[in-house]
Amino acid sequence: MRIDLLGPDPRLLVFGDAESGKSSLLRTLVNGLTAVHDPAALQLTIVDVRRSLADLADLPHVRAYATNAVTAAETVQALARELLPRLTDEAVDPDAAHHVVIFDDYDLSTGPSGGPLAALLDLLPVGRGVGVHVVLSRRVGGTSRGLYEPVFARTRELGSPGVILSGDPGEGVLLGAVKAAPEPSGRGLLVRRGERPLRIQTAFTPAGTPAPTV
Repeated sequence: MRIDLLGPDPRLLVFGDAESGKSSLLRTLVNGLTAVHDPAALQLTIVDVRRSLADLADLPHVRAYATNAVTAAETVQALARELLPRLTDEAVDPDAAHHVVIFDDYDLSTGPSGGPLAALLDLLPVGRGVGVHVVLSRRVGGTSRGLYEPVFARTRELGSPGVILSGDPGEGVLLGAVKAAPEPSGRGLLVRRGERPLRIQTAFTPAGTPAPTV
């Protein structure tokens, strides 16, 4: 499996119920990014309401680490204000830092009327151009009720790839025509628009695992 957030995959959705491996997958992603990009080139904003990724908070790449919706909203609003001028710049500085927003358990902080990432809504369609990249993870349970939250809905509408880990198929279609299914931890499907779903087994990356060096 290859996800290139700073290339053709500026957005990623991760679905999975308890013990499915969502947080481990996000940690693996962070370790991969920080191994190949220095802090001047890559800044991370991590929202972690259950503190599953607390071991990442002190990485030099982390611009902000938030554990509640209020702090997350304030942090993301500040990031949006910084990035909005890039929408009108004739040419974005190629050396400008990329910003990756990683939100674990997104469903715990949102409702039908919105959530802490609302300030990024207008930047999502042009994220690759302005250097903002978003990864959202959520439970499979309750997805059918959360489909219309604006940021989540926009991310799906933009054809973002997704990883579907273990969950209840009764929640219905999550991406494309794909439903969740009971799976061992870390196993699931990588779903991309226009491609056949790919069965994957993600790496287990426990808390405290140092990022590899290159």
